[in-house]
Amino acid sequence: PLITEVYGLTADGKMTGPSNKFGQFKENNSGEKSAKSPEIGIIVECENATLVVPDYNSCQVYDKDGKFVKSYGKTVDTVDLTGGASGHHANWVEGIRKGSSANIHAPVRECHLSTALVHSANISYRVGAKKSAGEIKEAIKASSGLSEAFGRMAEHLGRNGVNLDEAKATLGAPLTQDTKTELFTGANAEAANRDLVAKRTGRKGFEIPTTF
Repeated sequence: PLITEVYGLTADGKMTGPSNKFGQFKENNSGEKSAKSPEIGIIVECENATLVVPDYNSCQVYDKDGKFVKSYGKTVDTVDLTGGASGHHANWVEGIRKGSSANIHAPVRECHLSTALVHSANISYRVGAKKSAGEIKEAIKASSGLSEAFGRMAEHLGRNGVNLDEAKATLGAPLTQDTKTELFTGANAEAANRDLVAKRTGRKGFEIPTTF
């Protein structure tokens, strides 16, 4: 399964604390030039290694003990928004002005699919319901991955003064989807497809197509 965890608070509950695992990687690899510790980024945990994406230009590899192994890409201090490999926003605007996707950095279809995953999670949240920590644990107990992820989230919130027994979290509704029509199917389909995020059409002149 693909499990995505997003943390917007500090690891130790203090505004000056390191951001989650990025701080741990930096502490474990002091002196390593390539071991960066950003305020925001992506961590991909694999079976025997971890990939850390601290910016738009590079990726770092760490072994299962958290030791730095290798870095890919390049290190930049500023992001060039006027063009070049790092100017994704400018590249996108240029494509719109020319009315062509021929020179777009990333295939539009791939961008759509990756973004749709995020929207799908948001729809699940919006049609879900607030539950106690115990109710959530019971609902996801069949999945060890989800159970572990919920435990990490509860611990993270606890360090930041949030008690899930008092402030209930929202348990998203389980959703299935037809990959061809990109419509939700199954038990929660009606509510999910009716959600404003799912059925938005776009303003005149910028309508969202239903077929590709």
